[in-house]
Amino acid sequence: MSGAKDGQPPPPPQLESAAAIVAAFAVYLVVFLVAVVWLVVADRTAELPPLAFGTSEPWVAMTVGLVATAVGVPFCWLCSRSARSVRHCESRLAELLGTPRDGVVVMLSVTAAIAEELLFRCVLQGAFGPWRAVALQVGMSIGPGFWGWWPIAAGLGALSAWLVDAGYGLASATLAHALINYLTLRRILSK
Repeated sequence: MSGAKDGQPPPPPQLESAAAIVAAFAVYLVVFLVAVVWLVVADRTAELPPLAFGTSEPWVAMTVGLVATAVGVPFCWLCSRSARSVRHCESRLAELLGTPRDGVVVMLSVTAAIAEELLFRCVLQGAFGPWRAVALQVGMSIGPGFWGWWPIAAGLGALSAWLVDAGYGLASATLAHALINYLTLRRILSK
């Protein structure tokens, strides 16, 4: 939270939280647009339909996405329980977001999953391979005050990379990412 400046009282926490949420949506819009522009400029848009479900039947890809969620959510919880740096990031995130309505948490979770999976799996993994894409994802997911988030970014990035590389497609990785985001954010914001 920011303090008083020039003798003015600080803005109410709800206003700061709303600004953080709008900023998050703006960042994910930029990530999405970068991915789309890259795919168009590189003439790789034809890769999207076959990448959607990979080599799997859609129901298999979605089921595997649900199983990946059952792995990813406890992984995030264990990271939080065992690493003080992750707990610090979670506290900072809770402070930034405040107490948003559930619909806002759903929209943030889905927006982040779609934008990030399109960029990291479809664009970067397709261009540089799975492990370089995970390294780039970790680098782009952490920053000042969130350095401690790297175990979660690396673990979930590797999980998503594996889902796509194993033939379960972008839909599987995106479903898992959205559900993990939602359930983890609900846990963090309910403290």
